[in-house]
Amino acid sequence: MTKVLAAIDGTAVSEPVLAVAKAISNVVGADVDAMHVTGNGATAEAERHAERAGVALRLREPPVGET
Repeated sequence: MTKVLAAIDGTAVSEPVLAVAKAISNVVGADVDAMHVTGNGATAEAERHAERAGVALRLREPPVGET
């Protein structure tokens, strides 16, 4: 299964990021997931953006990746 992963931060920019991710997914026949790294105080907003877009949201706590 192919996935398009959209990184969102909960700000207003999340909406166009999710819209583009959904458009790409339609072209390549993939599903879309969104990822939000918690800790910036915008987790509730990220959840709302993902829900409105109909996209599954993965939450991760920092640090993400190698430190």
